[in-house]
Formats: sequence, structure tokens, C-alpha cells
Amino acid sequence: MAHVYATLHRVYAVPGEVRRRPLLYLGTPLLVAVVGTILAAVSPRAFWRAMAYLALHHFTKQQLGFVALYRAAAGETAGRRLDTAAVAVSTLVPVLHWHVEGRQFAWFMKGDFIGGLPSALLPAAWLVYASVLAAFVYRELRHALGGGPLRLGKLAVVVTTALTWGVGIVALDGDFAFTVTNVVIHGVAYTALTWHVTRGAREAGPWRGLAPFLGLPLLLAWLEELSWDGLVWHEHAALFLGLSAGWPALSYAPVVALLSVPQVTHYILDGFIWRLDGQNPGLREALFPRAL
Repeated sequence: MAHVYATLHRVYAVPGEVRRRPLLYLGTPLLVAVVGTILAAVSPRAFWRAMAYLALHHFTKQQLGFVALYRAAAGETAGRRLDTAAVAVSTLVPVLHWHVEGRQFAWFMKGDFIGGLPSALLPAAWLVYASVLAAFVYRELRHALGGGPLRLGKLAVVVTTALTWGVGIVALDGDFAFTVTNVVIHGVAYTALTWHVTRGAREAGPWRGLAPFLGLPLLLAWLEELSWDGLVWHEHAALFLGLSAGWPALSYAPVVALLSVPQVTHYILDGFIWRLDGQNPGLREALFPRAL
């Protein structure tokens, strides 16, 4: 959860940033709270299903985003479709197993992904998976052997995505394995990117240094997880020194909706704050002070 709060360093802790786009930065969490409360009140299963698919979209888009950053750094203008397809099959084909066979773990809670799709989909999907990744690797090797530079950053993103999603979801099929190979790596990569981009602003601001940069998100994440356990899950009081035990029972819908606001806001804002299309002044310069 800590990487969710790293968005604070990219948006809410940046002087003048909220005033620059108040509707986006203030309206998004408000809209998320209202819609989430309504959805959770109508159907808790629908709420968690929406959360799961939002998370899946966010996780996949992050990998596409890293590929896009390496493409931009190298000045690439061709081959975007194959790059996109390589990331798509690396993430979505393993997730298809969730929809066909089910897994021994869930993204948020049991049944959040739709299940029971025909098993005949899997052989065809893995054939497409192998074909697309083979074409991607072949193109990258041909480019390097033909005298071009080895595009190691982009290659590493695609290969590690295929390995982590395939191993964490399909091969090992366990909650801990999925968390380590997917969730943790996702959060660490995002936090590192945020640190890289906001480094210049921090040198003159209150978040100078790695300790305060990491400390605030970690503290807020711990407090949020404490609240989830005390108000909703009631499963891991020992992890919170017993502080989550004995909390009062509150209405389910507004509680889960409000606790989800930081995460869903992060999902949505992530689609805006990393664009290199002029909407984020200074972002390109912060990302590429020199060639990656």
C-alpha cells in the first residue's frame, strides 16, 4: 500500500500542483467516495469486482507505461503495437487462468474475478502468448545484431513482466508468491520512479532525503491497513500490536468505500500525472535529464 501514498509526493505535496488542476485532484477522491459507497451498498461483490478489474488495469498499464518511457528515452517511433502486445499477453494470459480455472488466492477477496470461462481458451491464449513474445524477442535481437543499440530497459520490462506474472499466478498459484512477484515489485518500481522524478523538487522542499520520502507513505499505509483490519477484515490483529482488536462495527458500505479512496484515486490519477503530452510541465525533463 505504501506506493499508493507515494502519489502524495507527485501531486498533493507539490506546491501549486493542486491549484493547477483542482477538479482532477480534489474531484477524483470525492467522486470515488460517492460512487464507491453506492456500489458497496448495492452489492459488495460488485464493489470488489470493480476494484479487482481496476487494479488489473492499473497494474497492466504500469508495465505499458515503463515500456513507453524507455521508448521515449530512446526516441523510438516504430514498433509500438508489438511492444503493447508483448506486455498485454504477459499480463492478461496468466490472468485468464483466474477466469478459467480459478486460483487458490484472490486479488482482493474470493470471487472478485469472473470465473468459469471455457478451458478451450487457454491453449489458444498460450499459443498467442508464445508467438507474440517470440516475435518481440526476435525483433529486439535483430535490431541489436543489425548494429543498433540493445534496448535493454524495454527488453527487461517485458521479460520480467512475463516471468513474474507467469510464475506468481500460474506456476506457484499462491497468495505469498503472487504478492512477492507482482504486488511488491509493482510498488517498488512505482516508488522508485516517483523518487527519480521528484528528486529535484525535494532538494528544496520538506521531503529532502530518502527517509522522509519513504517514511510518510509507509506510515500512512500502516495506518490504513490497521483501519482495514480493525473495521473490516478482523484477521491480523497481531501484526498491528493488537491495536486493531475490538474496534466498533460500522456500516460496511461507507467504511470500505472510504478506505478504498486512496487506492482508487491512485489508480485514476496515475493515468494523468505521467503523460508526456504537455499536461505535466517539467515531467519530460525530470524523467530524462540524460539518456536512460
